[in-house]
Amino acid sequence: MKKIIMKISAFRFSLIISVAAAFSSLIILALLPMAVQSIVKDIRGLVPEQQFLTKDLTDHGQHFTDIEISLKDVDEMTQVVTIEISGERSCVAPCGAFEDKITFFGINEQTKDQRSHSKNASITIPDANVPIASEIKLPFTGRLFLYPFDKYTFGVGINIERTYTGQPAKRLTPKDVEDSFEVSFSESVARMELQNFNAVNGADYKPRNVTEPYLFAAIAKFERPMHLKIIVTMVVLMIVLVSVYTMATRPFNELIIDVGAIILGIFGARELVIKDFPSDTTCVDTLFGMIVLYNLVVVVFRSISHFYKISKRDPSDVPASN
Repeated sequence: MKKIIMKISAFRFSLIISVAAAFSSLIILALLPMAVQSIVKDIRGLVPEQQFLTKDLTDHGQHFTDIEISLKDVDEMTQVVTIEISGERSCVAPCGAFEDKITFFGINEQTKDQRSHSKNASITIPDANVPIASEIKLPFTGRLFLYPFDKYTFGVGINIERTYTGQPAKRLTPKDVEDSFEVSFSESVARMELQNFNAVNGADYKPRNVTEPYLFAAIAKFERPMHLKIIVTMVVLMIVLVSVYTMATRPFNELIIDVGAIILGIFGARELVIKDFPSDTTCVDTLFGMIVLYNLVVVVFRSISHFYKISKRDPSDVPASN
């Protein structure tokens, strides 16, 4: 009777695992077209459309400044983004009457209503026909723990101070720059996609160290590519199913070997789906840790049961050693 009950339980368990595996396979097939489309987009390297914080102006040969803010690299751990500032300044001879100091502020929801200070970086542009090339770092916000479903927000506010020779600096107004400054935004961040970009009212963001509204301000939101979300989710799900089924159905004499292979496989899978992030920084690490713990707990409890049964045997039933 006991063996019959055990066989029925094993059958039900196998049925549950089979249904879960079949359901997971259907999900993979349903999401496959989206994943392929996302992968093709990455392979083709389509350049995102250039976004503008100002009007898209034309250089008519007067004083004109063209600035492009380009996101090159992000550090999800320190939440710092590396930005390349490029462009050109053209002026009408004689040049050299003034220079502009352009300050870039990192903005987000916490900088509203003077709840925090805003980190910033500045560049200086002389009144001359010169190219603009500089690199700055600003903060951005997001939660790496939710990887691959983590989302990030990068906001930038811009102020400009103009200094004429022998005079104090003067903060420029929107009227001063509306026909002579063009500011655009682009990004080339690996393993992230720009979801939306919106120019915002600089007056809505007033950190403690900024007394006047920004001349220009914008908010950009990023997510992981669709294929990355699908692949990471499916890899983790399949590892869970394989671990649960293997640990519950394998004979004990095979279990000890299998648990080592599964644990090593988990660390290999982590390298595949997480790559450069340190350990214990994402929810995937947490799930993999729980799977390893499950495997070890199952081995311990099945070892207790196995050796207890051996201890109850009649000594005459134990095979003699040679």
